[in-house]
Amino acid sequence: MELSSKREIADEQTSSLAVPDSSAVEVNHEKNDSDLFSTIFANISDPESMLQKCFDEKDQIMEESFKKVPKLHPIWAKIVSAAKSVDKEKELWDTFSENELPNDESLKLKNILFSFGLFSEFLQIGNVSWALTEKFLNVWQENLQDKELRAHAKASQLLAVFLSTLKTTEINTTGYFRQIFSVVPKVKSAELLQTITKTLIKKADNKRCEWAISRLGRIGKEKSGYFVVNQLYNFAKKSDISQELVQDSLKQLFEIGISQDQNLAEFARKMILVALGQLDKENSIFVYKLIKELKNENYPILAGFISKIDKIKISDSEDERLGKRKAKSSSLITQSQLETLKQLGLVLGIESFYLNNFSICDQLTELIAALISNKPSKQKEENPLDMLFNMLYKEYTKSVSYTRGLIKKTFQEFVGEISMNFVDKLCSQIQSRMNISEEILKKPSKEEKVVENLSELKPENSDNSQKQIWINTLRSDLSLRVCDLIEIIIKNTENHSILLKLYKTLIKCFKAAFKRKKRTGLAERYHYLMDEISKIELNIDKSETSDLGGIFAAAVKCVMREKNLNKFLAKTLFNLVKIIDKANHEEATQVVNDTISNYMTAKNPKLSLDVLSGIVLALSFDKYILNLLHNYVKTGKDQKKRLETLEILKKIIKLWPYNDKDAKKLFRAIKQILDEKIKNKEKNKLLKNILAALFIYSKKTTEMEEFGKRFERIKPKLSNIPSLSGIISQISKSSKI
Repeated sequence: MELSSKREIADEQTSSLAVPDSSAVEVNHEKNDSDLFSTIFANISDPESMLQKCFDEKDQIMEESFKKVPKLHPIWAKIVSAAKSVDKEKELWDTFSENELPNDESLKLKNILFSFGLFSEFLQIGNVSWALTEKFLNVWQENLQDKELRAHAKASQLLAVFLSTLKTTEINTTGYFRQIFSVVPKVKSAELLQTITKTLIKKADNKRCEWAISRLGRIGKEKSGYFVVNQLYNFAKKSDISQELVQDSLKQLFEIGISQDQNLAEFARKMILVALGQLDKENSIFVYKLIKELKNENYPILAGFISKIDKIKISDSEDERLGKRKAKSSSLITQSQLETLKQLGLVLGIESFYLNNFSICDQLTELIAALISNKPSKQKEENPLDMLFNMLYKEYTKSVSYTRGLIKKTFQEFVGEISMNFVDKLCSQIQSRMNISEEILKKPSKEEKVVENLSELKPENSDNSQKQIWINTLRSDLSLRVCDLIEIIIKNTENHSILLKLYKTLIKCFKAAFKRKKRTGLAERYHYLMDEISKIELNIDKSETSDLGGIFAAAVKCVMREKNLNKFLAKTLFNLVKIIDKANHEEATQVVNDTISNYMTAKNPKLSLDVLSGIVLALSFDKYILNLLHNYVKTGKDQKKRLETLEILKKIIKLWPYNDKDAKKLFRAIKQILDEKIKNKEKNKLLKNILAALFIYSKKTTEMEEFGKRFERIKPKLSNIPSLSGIISQISKSSKI
């Protein structure tokens, strides 16, 4: 079997082979067998005979099968079952799928699609490890990688089905490991096998993992070294295998890390660091002992650093029962926090050994001493905790870092000690990057469209130099890493002033990122963090509500201008009203009033009615807002907005206290509208919706007598309007008049 063509074949040659993007890899089990197959397999029921007939009539069977691609002819369900019953699946696969592909582009595509369909059929009845051959994997990988190829969609769908099957069904993982390890040195790219093996590792039990780890060491490193390193890393971080196997994986990685192949060795060392960032201290000590055995000239520096931090103790400052600092303790940290710093130091020390740069070790030693003594260093007057957070920030946001997992863990351990100064730094970082990028990259044209679904946007390189693209990407990546730290703060801090500060910043940054397609990833990240804060019931001081009201107003202004922002900012707007309302009802009433007024006076507001309703209902009951809405129904000039106001009132009637005096205003509005000189169609719509609101009220009120009297007085004036007869009848029944 050859690799499939790199170019898309002509439409007129393959019009019958169009692949629907939404379908799965199809195995067509139609009942209609009235074709050549009926003749070939006439009166054959024995599996051996059926297979022999397949082998004898191979060319005819392939020709007939190609008529159905991309579907698989239903006869193949019977053929595959026959092969399984006599244990000849591999022989069948080799005969029909492992052939040299023809030069003809159309036939080549048909062969590929047929192979995908046959693989899928085999997958339905059991193990397919024997089908993962060099030829098939090369074809599959190429069609996965090249989106221009006609079989790309089918290749992707087949992979999704295959991985799902591996995850959800009982399989012989050892059989798959054995086949993959044998073929990986032969394939052109191991990317597909990386994906499959990662899924198998998650599935495998301890015994199978032990077998696989031992076999990985036997695979030749010339062509498969990176595959081996990646899989050893996947085994090392697997949470449900024994400590012994974790360390076996680390030892193999360590040995590759001192091999002759410098590039592969460097990659292995990096993966050791990434793994240690996710594992416990015991595994870091294990790697440290392996380094000791090397007798490298830099080892004494590492050993001296480890010895220094290991000797650091907190004297009489730890309450063993509560795990907290005692009141008279000078230390700024607890024993558990100290242990976390020691683990970080161990991993950073190993990283320094590999990089031959121990400057971070000296900084950390000095920093831990300052935290224990609660005294700033001689060189700096900075608070030791701020020094710690700045160091963690610097290490985490480096363009290249292999210990981010452990740094995040350390950051989370100390998040309760975080200062507003450090939060200000994080906020200024993501804000300044948005602003700086505006100077470097061209502003979008007025004609540039804003796409509705953020997840659909992809970075575009069209009008920027490579340098500009690199700068933009770098800044985005750094902002995303800062967002990781912000997420830890949001999920762990109890300081609502900090959360409020983050809320304001994220709203501003989201607005800026949303405007530009190139920052889609940032916009999504900011939006996620805003939603996380929305889940928290924030308590703020009354003095802070005015500032928060300004943020709310700015967000509403954006939604008024951009329709697509409704779905992204809705939760945030509702939550802001609730936060303000809890601290200062008057301020909340004012921001809701301003929103309603701006909406009613705007010529073409993009704020959706659902979001406007949600903003109003996020406010606790307010008579002023209720009267404002009643008045607009009665005297508004824009008939469409009067109808929208009635929709809001219908929801209010259900959820807010609503009494007979309020209903009386709707009856007055009916009289007002009856006398208005507007089109009958518009008038009738308004009347019908007011009556609908009154019907909702009639279902919940206990003041039926007054309601009934008012309704009886107004009913004669409405009875001559046919479109109102239904709602009038409903109200009459509801009020038992």
